[in-house]
This record gives sequence, C-alpha cells and structure tokens, in this order.
Amino acid sequence: MEIETKKMKRQCCSNHNTAKLVGMEDLPNTILVQILSKLPSKSLFCFGCVYKALSSTIDDQSLITLHNRLLADNEAAFEVPQLMSIAHKARSDVICTMQTRKCVRSSLKRGKYALNVSCQDLCFVFRNLFGFQLPTEHCFIVNPLRRKEVVRLPTSSNTQELAESSNPKVLVGCFYGMGIDKDTYKLKIVRVGSFGSHTDITLHKLKIVHVLELDEASWREISSVPPDDFSYDEMAVSACGDVHWFTQIRGRSCVLSFDFTKEEFSWTPMPPRLDLTNKIHLLTFRGALTLSATSSSGHTNHIEIWVLKDYERKVWTLDYAVDVDVFCDSHILEIATCGEWEHGIYFYYHRFYAANLGSTFLDLRSTPVRCFSPPLGRTFTYIVSYTGSLLSLKNYDNLVDANELVSDGRRSTKL
Repeated sequence: MEIETKKMKRQCCSNHNTAKLVGMEDLPNTILVQILSKLPSKSLFCFGCVYKALSSTIDDQSLITLHNRLLADNEAAFEVPQLMSIAHKARSDVICTMQTRKCVRSSLKRGKYALNVSCQDLCFVFRNLFGFQLPTEHCFIVNPLRRKEVVRLPTSSNTQELAESSNPKVLVGCFYGMGIDKDTYKLKIVRVGSFGSHTDITLHKLKIVHVLELDEASWREISSVPPDDFSYDEMAVSACGDVHWFTQIRGRSCVLSFDFTKEEFSWTPMPPRLDLTNKIHLLTFRGALTLSATSSSGHTNHIEIWVLKDYERKVWTLDYAVDVDVFCDSHILEIATCGEWEHGIYFYYHRFYAANLGSTFLDLRSTPVRCFSPPLGRTFTYIVSYTGSLLSLKNYDNLVDANELVSDGRRSTKL
C-alpha cells in the first residue's frame, strides 16, 4: 500500500511538472485572441512586457481589430480613464508638452510618457488619439503612448483649388470629432467648417461637412450639416462610437450628435428633469455620454451627474446629486471645463481667466464626496481625460517618422 502511494505521488508530480510546460502560446491563435480581447489595454501592454512570447500576438492586427470592435459595442473590459496635461513651453506659443498624469494623494504626479509637439490647438480626443490643429487647415493625430506616432491628415482638394483661384477662399472656423463606424469598424473623422475669405465674414455662415476614413487619402463632402447658427464652447465628446457637442441654439440647450455609421447629424434629447439654468458640461463618464449640471449658492455647489446609460433609447438616469464646498464662485464655474478621472470627475479652470485657481477633483467613492485641488504648474493649458486602447497609427499613410520622437521631451515633432 505504501509503495502504491509513493508511485501515485510521483505520477502526480510528473503530471504537475508537465502542465507547467504548457503556456498560453500553445493555445490556438483564434482562442488566444478571443481571450486577450476581453482584457483592458493596460493589462495587455503589461502582459506583453513580462511575457515576451505573446508580445507579437498583442501587436497582431486581428487582436487590435477585435478589441476595437468590442470597445465600439461597449462589450470590452472597462478602461480606466487617464489624465493628460498639455502645457505650452516657456517663451513659445507653438511648442507644447504632452505629459501623462496620475492623481496620487491629492496631487498630479508625472506619468511615464511625455512628448513635445509643435501644434497650437487641441481639437479632439478619441481614446488614446489626440487631434491637433494648426492655424491653417492642417490637422494632425498624435498617439503619445508607446510608439509615439503622428499622422498628418490630408487637406481638402477643394480648399486648395479655392485658394489658388482669383477670389481666394479658405476653410475657416473648423471643428472636428472622431469616432467609429459600427458597420465597418473603421475610424472616421468629421470636419465642420465654412468656405469663406478672411475679409468677408458673411461667407462664413454656410456650414460644409467632410468625413475622412483614416485609410483614405481625401475627405468626402456629405449632405448632412448642422444648423448655420451652431456654435460650441467646449471640445467634442466621443461616446458610444459617435461624437457629441453641447450647444445652445436660439437660447435652447441641446446636444448635437454625429452618427459615424449613418454619417448624419441628429439631436440627442436632454434629461427631462434637468434644470437648464445650471452650468452644464458634456463629458464621458464610465463609458457613457454624461451631463454634469452645477449651481452655486455661496460657497456651496450642487452638482448633478446625469448618465445616458441606454444610448439607443436615449434614457437618462440621475446617478449623483451632491453638495460640495469648493473655493470658486459662479463666475469661475462659467469658464470651467469638466472631465473624468479614475475615481470621479474634475473641473479645470483655464489660467488665462483664473490666475489663482487650477482644478477641483471630486472623489465619488466617498460619502460625503471628497473634494481636493491639486497644485498645477503655471504653464498648464489643458487637462484632458483619455482612455487606453490598442489603436495604433503605424499602418496609416502620412505617418511622421517615429525616430524623431523621444520620451524625455528633449526633441519635438516638427509638424
């Protein structure tokens, strides 16, 4: 009996040692891709760093496509929102530094990635891709993470022809948004502008809309256009694959959305019980389109957070209604922007308007809600929220040489 027991133990040990020799790389590639596609992008990147045998699989286009598809259908693992600071370099209106940030113990610590870019205006954010615009029509997409890729978007041939004509006109007042076509799962950019001249302002009212698929070489003009009197105060918000702007048309607050699948504009209804006299911000919160409404009374602010959890049926729910004491007045709230961080939302006050104020972060995990204001550098221009993804620009045309980019910020990408 004792001999049989020892034999069984040796056999179990042998089986156990054999099992250790079987790794994930031994799985069929289709099954492996299905498993990895369910993980957040940050986990995949860490996995690829410590498990070199799978690094090529994580960079495989089939995994990137599937992961992107699950994100578009809101079926992927939740991506933790990250923060990026964008600051103009000293004595320069053109060079700005992109720096990842992490909120640690009520302060914003520097993250792993930093990049200098020679652009002026941030015009959109879509997951880990940032769109910058020059004073001219030119626009660029930057992926500041990992490979640090930059793609120069094509200009409109119609714009070039008009510029060379005897009565030159240019595309002016452009604003952009980025999203995904849910039928083809291709990345698209919408551009809204007006053809006109710098001298005749009356020509700027008629809106012209173009759509660009990133794997195409030119923009396409489409028939769907926003109202002529459409204007916006804050950058577009990407949610549920589409792009959205909060605006006021003829004194009425509303959300204008662009569907990248149908390539048309539509109105997203506001929450029926929302007080439209409050200061309203549009943002993405936990993957859904969200409205924050703030009203002030003395040193107390009442904040409501409405979340569009059912995007197809356009059903809003009031997730939070909190009162917080923050060191700002109603005037500051009028010029603040709003975004999401790992544990709640934040309000950022542009230093151009509020020299002595920076940001206010709300930690929604605690009751009552904890509020803190991390110190900021004087050169901060933006704090924006983004989420990780496997999206890469390496397979697109007009890619700027990645060798020009370095993570320590000592050189800049000359766009």
